[in-house]
Amino acid sequence: MSAHRTSVERKNGGSRSNLTARTAILSIDAAHARGATRAYAAFSATR
Repeated sequence: MSAHRTSVERKNGGSRSNLTARTAILSIDAAHARGATRAYAAFSATR
């Protein structure tokens, strides 16, 4: 996920107009991380 974000930032050149898009990507990343943690906890509990 981080590799994807890096390529997006490089493509946009960090321009201000893409700040919203970058923030959206970051929040999606955070949601994925939370979901993965929850899924892993449930998986560990099952084992």
